Amino acid sequence: MIKIAVADDMPIVVEGVRLILENIDDFSVVAEYANGKELVDHIGESDAEIALVDIDMPVMDGITATRLLLSEHKDIKVIALSMYSDPANYIRMMQAGARGFVLKQSTPRELEKAVRDVHEGYNFFSPGMLQNVLFDFSGIYTEHDVRHDSASLSRKEEKLLSLICEGMSNKELSDTLCISIKTIESQKARLMEKAGVKNSSGLILWAIRNKLIDI
Repeated sequence: MIKIAVADDMPIVVEGVRLILENIDDFSVVAEYANGKELVDHIGESDAEIALVDIDMPVMDGITATRLLLSEHKDIKVIALSMYSDPANYIRMMQAGARGFVLKQSTPRELEKAVRDVHEGYNFFSPGMLQNVLFDFSGIYTEHDVRHDSASLSRKEEKLLSLICEGMSNKELSDTLCISIKTIESQKARLMEKAGVKNSSGLILWAIRNKLIDI
């Protein structure tokens, strides 16, 4: 059973999401919160494995709540919910630690896939959001920030980048590629230097921008 918490300030959204999820045999909604502060303050009282978190909430927004939540509960995986496919919000939520991004206009099947993928340790991004990331980087990255030297990647670097985009942790990368975690960290650092980014979220965006992964 996959146990899920939902945080959104709109009761009709919470009700709709709950009805969708509860209609899936191995899904269970174990907690509901009306804002980010409620989520952070009370998530420890539930046994949720996945938290669906609205970005734009009163009292405490979803970005701040995600950052605080994951600082205390590292095993919980966060999927962002939003009405808008704003690349800026995507960047901020990923930096806060979210593993997925689902638009509220998404289909029930897409929401189910997001929960399953993230629960299994992968990333999930709504196609509508990814389209905006591909075509609207205005205000997030400058041309200096987004480098286009992807052709300089070795085959090993391309493989590593592909696995990072699947949401693998350093330990999972180490096991899959049969190299030490220290070597993984070193190779990731070189990738980030080539891409001109500072973290794995930036690498994923850079890979999307340069069409190095299929979406």
